[in-house]
Amino acid sequence: SREVLKSKFTDAVKYLYLLDHNLGFGKAHNLVFSEKYINKYDYILLLNQDAEISTDAILKLRDALVAVPDIGIVSTLHYFNEGVLDNAFARYYECNGCTSIQVGNIPLRKINFVNAAIWLFRSELLQVVGCFNPIFDHYGEDTNYAQRVIYEGYQIGVVENAVGYHYRPQEMNGLQ
Repeated sequence: SREVLKSKFTDAVKYLYLLDHNLGFGKAHNLVFSEKYINKYDYILLLNQDAEISTDAILKLRDALVAVPDIGIVSTLHYFNEGVLDNAFARYYECNGCTSIQVGNIPLRKINFVNAAIWLFRSELLQVVGCFNPIFDHYGEDTNYAQRVIYEGYQIGVVENAVGYHYRPQEMNGLQ
């Protein structure tokens, strides 16, 4: 993989971190977040290697952040396959006390948490909230980050007309 990236995709890959071991989701993202260039962007998209999102959905997420200033993180609906919500996402989405609102043409559900498989977030969060807590090796870093985002006065939302896919085994989510 390294040789292919170096030889065939040097023009397409702007920043490349070749690591000797897996740092985990949070620590690996912190490498990028600590770069000085990150502040020139208004928004940052996190997209897992097992997730997919269309350009149209990204634009809907961006429009939600523009329209609702107190939302810090937005995500799409997370489907496992056509018409079937990801099991864990379905639990986050149906939380007690969560509300759906309409902002212009944007249907938005304010929720307490959505996993970071598909996040568009304001880059200002890196200044206010900081990076992922490096104490987490694998899993839990997005939960902690979401809690810190809410603590700082931001909200988390799902744009209900934006679709993404998270192709992970459903057994790991407690359901089959």
